[in-house]
Amino acid sequence: WKDVFESYCGKDFKCFIEELRVLEAQKMIEENSYRGFSIEAIGRMSGFNSTTEFVTRFKNSTGRLPKDYKESYKYHS
Repeated sequence: WKDVFESYCGKDFKCFIEELRVLEAQKMIEENSYRGFSIEAIGRMSGFNSTTEFVTRFKNSTGRLPKDYKESYKYHS
């Protein structure tokens, strides 16, 4: 199934899951209900085992550090 998945998605399963986790973290950062959570907590809730891994994957995927993304996002009341 690995080859079928890679040929269909254009990436391996691990990379696919990491991208989903980063997308989930982005959604959390953007939502008002998570604004009081730390970057570390958001990373763990997104499925990353360490803050270092989360920050690295987030930056590789978005080109920005999670803290910069969080600071630049305007929360709506």
